[in-house]
Amino acid sequence: MNRCRFVCKSWLRLFSDPSFTKTLCCRTPTSLVVVSSTPSRDYYLVGLDEASRPNGDVLELCSYSRECLDIIGSFNGFLFLYDSALIDDHRLYLSNPITRERLALPKYDGLNIDTNLGFGFSPASNVYKVFVFKSEEENGDFQDEYNEEEVVVLTVGSSVWRNIGKYSVYFGNTEYGFPFNGFLHWVGRANNLVWGFDVERELFQQFPPLPLTSEDTILLDSSDSRLAALRASLCLIVTRGQKVSVWVMKDHGVKGSWNKEFEILNESFDRYIPQLLKFTEGQVLLLRDAQLETHSPGKKGFSMVEVDGIPKKLYSGYVHIPSFISLADIRG
Repeated sequence: MNRCRFVCKSWLRLFSDPSFTKTLCCRTPTSLVVVSSTPSRDYYLVGLDEASRPNGDVLELCSYSRECLDIIGSFNGFLFLYDSALIDDHRLYLSNPITRERLALPKYDGLNIDTNLGFGFSPASNVYKVFVFKSEEENGDFQDEYNEEEVVVLTVGSSVWRNIGKYSVYFGNTEYGFPFNGFLHWVGRANNLVWGFDVERELFQQFPPLPLTSEDTILLDSSDSRLAALRASLCLIVTRGQKVSVWVMKDHGVKGSWNKEFEILNESFDRYIPQLLKFTEGQVLLLRDAQLETHSPGKKGFSMVEVDGIPKKLYSGYVHIPSFISLADIRG
């Protein structure tokens, strides 16, 4: 925000130096962006020291004031936003809420409310890419096993969407790719498979399945699941009724590296599916029933986390690393 630049001239020059802002971003602790449940959809940046103790540093960010503006992903200080307000004019944006910059990406006419999207970064080529995945299901030609996914790519800084062909994959009901370690990830059919899309090479690959028992298979076949990054590892969080299982892939993409980290039991999960945000030793921070709460694995119940300066009722929350990197520095 503008007040973050109320510093001496030498500091201001540093904040305008792309190499400095990128180095600073790499060393900046993880924070949390939360969105209020109010019609204005106010955004807040919350510092995190521990899962159970947000450090009280709260910064009110710019309000996007649009009920149909969704955060699709957060990466290197940027938010990837999808505006589905108009039936025939869906738009995509990149935003840095700290510098208050927002970039409207070139329009793609094939977007609709069910389109699968992804936003990723390629460390090898130092570029950001936006992906649109269009399946045959959208055209009414659903296949039981796999869908033909047509993939369209935009390299941020370019004005051209590139069609890179079709791939036979099945994403389940996951709408947005989860970025981690140079890949976008989706939960596959029956929830025991994870599909990865290499951002640099622009290719799909199937990740090793979970090591399931017969009891696990029954659970996974009728569950809701989502992906997260906890303890610097890719995680699969599986919810069914009153049981949440957290699986961690210790070595990214390596067979045999899935481990069931812990389970959460609570009678209210039929109604509220928790969103896990941060995990430290002995505590997990989550968003449940529109509130920030903590849970100690192996124990029952939750503890509410109250942070001065943010509303008690929240619409959503996202792990976020704030940065001063300018959108102008990634547009080429």
